[in-house]
Amino acid sequence: MKTTVKKLSDTKVVLTIVVGRDELEAAEQVALKKLSRDVKVSGFRKGHVPLSVVAKNVNPNALQEQTLDNALSKAVADAFMTENIQAIERPEVEVKKFVPGDTLEFTAEATVLPEVKLPDYKKLKSKRADVKVADADGHYRYMPAAASGEVTHSPSRFEMIFRESVLKVDYAGHLVL
Repeated sequence: MKTTVKKLSDTKVVLTIVVGRDELEAAEQVALKKLSRDVKVSGFRKGHVPLSVVAKNVNPNALQEQTLDNALSKAVADAFMTENIQAIERPEVEVKKFVPGDTLEFTAEATVLPEVKLPDYKKLKSKRADVKVADADGHYRYMPAAASGEVTHSPSRFEMIFRESVLKVDYAGHLVL
């Protein structure tokens, strides 16, 4: 498979792909396997017909169409992977030349992600903002208990009313009375 890449713009790319005989033969074998599921031949169960018999009994146009579909999808995927191109959407494919069993030449035009060049982040400078918290009177407060993590729990009204109904359980799972 030969691939040439042409950039139309920052977001458009056209790939010209030429598929050889080996890739077309592999695509034809896959097409025969797919078509063998539906071929009915006397003496064989449906879906269990040998590929050589399927090739003789299947519609040649259907075989060529399935081969072309398989070859196109595999070649487009391989070309985009080998050229390291990230397409945003499915490429528009236009077949230029198709000789069954010999060659396939087509173009695939796709919208791609534009290149983003980031500046050197180590050269960026920023100032740290000083944050001061004041209460409603304008006085600054320091809360040592909250700062050290020693925050205590103050019971709510609900907890005070039903304090008697709270059970304590130790780590072993025994009820402590």
